[in-house]
Amino acid sequence: MKSPLLQSLFDEEETRPLTVSELNEQVKNALERNFASVWIEGEIVNFVAANSGHWYFTLHDADSQLKAACYVRNNLRIRFQPFDGLQVRVRGKLSVYHPKGEYQILVESLQPVGEGALKVAFEQIKTKLAREGLFDEELKRELPFFPRRIGVVTSPNGAAFHDILHVLSRRTRTVHIVLIPTRVQGETAGEEIRRRSRN
Repeated sequence: MKSPLLQSLFDEEETRPLTVSELNEQVKNALERNFASVWIEGEIVNFVAANSGHWYFTLHDADSQLKAACYVRNNLRIRFQPFDGLQVRVRGKLSVYHPKGEYQILVESLQPVGEGALKVAFEQIKTKLAREGLFDEELKRELPFFPRRIGVVTSPNGAAFHDILHVLSRRTRTVHIVLIPTRVQGETAGEEIRRRSRN
């Protein structure tokens, strides 16, 4: 009978080692399973907007850093352009960049943190809308002094619509409200709001 030491040597020889790719795949699966949705906060450094439309950057705090990738399908919904030094709150999932074995966060949403950052994001949105011509004078219509009908494009179940009804009921009862129901959240919300607003 083999001694325990000899048996362990034979067992080790019979165990097939993982390839690097296999190990990276297992780590990737474990990370994505256990960190499918996380919120983190940090400062953006090394921001790169690639030709593909994807964004790559690093999030860091005083003691540590984490690679981040925001693919174009997600960053199209982000209404401001990130930049180095901006403090942000990120929601996403942890994964592994397989070729390099580096773990990273795949960003699904991005919010600026702090009053200064919010102002920068607001100014970026305003500039973008101005470039699209949405503030042009020829698009503006004069508002009547006493409107008789107001159209509201929003979700019928949301708090916003009920707030509007509440305020108007206190101020006047001569205005007729026309609700144009639409989704206000989700990937297709922007396009649906635009389409409903034109009808």
